[in-house]
Amino acid sequence: MVVVDAASRRPLVRLLDEGLESLVVEPGLSLPVTARSPDGKAVAAGEACARWRERLPGLRRGRDFERCAMLAGDEPAVIAGLPAREVELTVQAAGFLPATRRLVPADKPVVAELEPGVLLAGRVVDPGGDPIAGVVVRSSSDAETESAADGTFAVASRALPTAIELERDGYRRRTVTVLKAEDARKLVVELEWSEQARFTPVGDGELELAAAKVYVERFRPPSTWSMSRPRTAVEDGEIRLDLPGPGRYRLSLRLPGYRDARLPEFEVGRAEVADLGTVEVERGAGVEGQVVDAASGEPLAGVHLRLTPLGTAVIDQLRRGGAPQAVTGDDGRFLLAGLEAGRYELLLRRDGFARAARDVELAADEVEDLGTVELGTGVRVVGRVVDRSERPRAGVWVRFFEPSGQALEPLQEVAAGADGGFELQLEAGEYLARVYDQRLLLAQPLSIPETDEHEIELRVSTTRLAGVVVRRGEPVAGGLLTLVAAYDPGLRRGKVLVHTGGSIDPATASVGLPESYQSAAVEADGTFLLDDAAAGPMLATYYPPNGRASSRRIQVPDRDQAWVTVELQGVEVSGRVIDRDSELGLAASVRLRGPSGEEVASLRTAADGTFVAGDLEPGEGYAVEAQAEGYATAVLREVTIEDGSPPLLLALERGGDGTLSVRLRRADGSAAAGSFVTVLDAGGSMVRSLPADAQGRRDFDHLPAGTYFLVWSDPVAGTGISEPLRVSAAEPVTYDVALPPGVGVDLRCVLEECAGGRLEAMAVYSADGLEIGSFLPALSTPMRFSADGRLALGRLAPGRYVVRAFVAGRAVDRVVSLAGERVTLSIP
Repeated sequence: MVVVDAASRRPLVRLLDEGLESLVVEPGLSLPVTARSPDGKAVAAGEACARWRERLPGLRRGRDFERCAMLAGDEPAVIAGLPAREVELTVQAAGFLPATRRLVPADKPVVAELEPGVLLAGRVVDPGGDPIAGVVVRSSSDAETESAADGTFAVASRALPTAIELERDGYRRRTVTVLKAEDARKLVVELEWSEQARFTPVGDGELELAAAKVYVERFRPPSTWSMSRPRTAVEDGEIRLDLPGPGRYRLSLRLPGYRDARLPEFEVGRAEVADLGTVEVERGAGVEGQVVDAASGEPLAGVHLRLTPLGTAVIDQLRRGGAPQAVTGDDGRFLLAGLEAGRYELLLRRDGFARAARDVELAADEVEDLGTVELGTGVRVVGRVVDRSERPRAGVWVRFFEPSGQALEPLQEVAAGADGGFELQLEAGEYLARVYDQRLLLAQPLSIPETDEHEIELRVSTTRLAGVVVRRGEPVAGGLLTLVAAYDPGLRRGKVLVHTGGSIDPATASVGLPESYQSAAVEADGTFLLDDAAAGPMLATYYPPNGRASSRRIQVPDRDQAWVTVELQGVEVSGRVIDRDSELGLAASVRLRGPSGEEVASLRTAADGTFVAGDLEPGEGYAVEAQAEGYATAVLREVTIEDGSPPLLLALERGGDGTLSVRLRRADGSAAAGSFVTVLDAGGSMVRSLPADAQGRRDFDHLPAGTYFLVWSDPVAGTGISEPLRVSAAEPVTYDVALPPGVGVDLRCVLEECAGGRLEAMAVYSADGLEIGSFLPALSTPMRFSADGRLALGRLAPGRYVVRAFVAGRAVDRVVSLAGERVTLSIP
């Protein structure tokens, strides 16, 4: 398309397919205009402007045009280049209120009667006191002018008090209130310098620019981006916004009905304006269908629909204002568009019907038609929560999630009564039931059959754990004891707190935190009591009133009540950090990690590189890591610590920090936005874990030189791991990969103990021997099999793995090669 907008000529708009052999710009119509005051005198100076909108052929949008002429006493101001249709004429002059009317241009002169107003006059200056020319000054009465070369301006308002708005590229917009007549003609307004950005969105339809939301990410050295939503202004189809200061920026645009548009990264200096040009917005992915009454087949109006991403992609959505929502009309139809590709949960809710949900996987730029979605009254579920002795658990929360366990918000939730009972209406289908008190007590898959009423019992098998904390057999006095399951996936996952306004209780939903965590006060005699301890191997950490924390592994029996003694007396391990070449000692940081990857000691060496770590629990499987500036990290694996252990030696090679840049895409080319990316060191310990940004990118700066692995967890691609990646100071390492669709993995246990029984622990080992089962979102510590021995593990990337399940006191290994859509593993 070609648009010619020449002064005093009618605009020319032509599609390129019409050819460009000749372009004839016509003069258009003219409109003579004069302005007079109420006493009939001609207004000496002012401006007359005509504005109108032209439709752009081939596009469902238009463009605004304007032609102006200056007033000069009795001589008419002639506005040329006008169309032969209605325009809006505005006449303005200093000291007068603007006059506006709509008319069709003709050769007959137009006389505008201007009403006197309160004259507001003054100067606009910058922070240094220098005048600013070209500042647009608007009064509350819609009068508008621009400051002259010396910064002066004059504009009218209807009455005092009033306000004027001042705006110019490169300066921060400002509103000034004028209260008194004596101040109205001697205004001095200082505008702060400002960095700005502007761009023009275009799409295949009419754009609701007034509803546009612009999200700004500003780079914060060394490696983070902070997000904000600045105030924006829309004028003539262009969006303008102030930036918080000089620097590097990324913008994204959200418009109703369109996919979020990501603008290229740019940089602005002091008082600069970044013109980002035209930004094309696309319809993106979507979902549509019709909701009907399951009983009558009639369309249902007033059904509320909400589309929520599965997994951690919901974090980015919440930061940007929440989930897309819609309400069905009289025909029961709905359309939610402008979405990113990915896996979603579609929630449907209407009074008098059971809440329903659909798992929807959307491809890029495609609208998924769900056809007819039925809403019925559902199944009356009558349930009861009991402990292992059949005693009711009153007041606990029972929440029903979609079966993959990746949704943050439940489909339904209810509190158990005094008798442990609860009732609710559920759609027939598969669910993951979770029971919460101070922590997650139970996670178990359930099937709700097609029936009028269905009874369920949820058995919470926790242990009332009492014990004593001692050192050399003597009780400690006071402090705090925490317990977390040794195999809790939260010990290795990245952690995020998501604040929501939904029905999650409390209002902060956690992602990646240990779900088995508990704490208890240690009394003056060293005793403690926990009512709902998890059974199995636990990591107990004692925090004294003063001093360093100590961690010990304990075994909590799987029975109603138990007593344990936590002995804090440990052993020492010593060592030295040296330069590999010179064998001289180095001042370094040393960290010791336990068998589950938890940090048990962190210290600095002496100047000669020697160190001593005390109070450690004897055992195998420790990792010792040393870091020094200008050297690659050294790690000792599978270290055994016991009384009399020989000194450790860690030899460091010279090498600086490196950068690992990650970009994850799905098979359809869409970004794996919001998916967690975790960096593991060569021994499988977590180094860092962060969600990918909207482009599926994440940079990990200042990584000590060494070998690393990347683990991702994505609702579509599943959980997977990279090949070994060598990071050095020589050059940044880039890992850019298209992730294939993940393979759904189900566990089926035919042992009698598995029917409703506890999955004691689960591990998944990659071909390189690294454990990645912790990163499967569906896994949690208090996981139980369904009544028929089923359990969904989630999606894994295609490949070869060793799956180890701890069931009924035994470990069962399965070597699997995953391909296709879904695989069922049978044990034993």
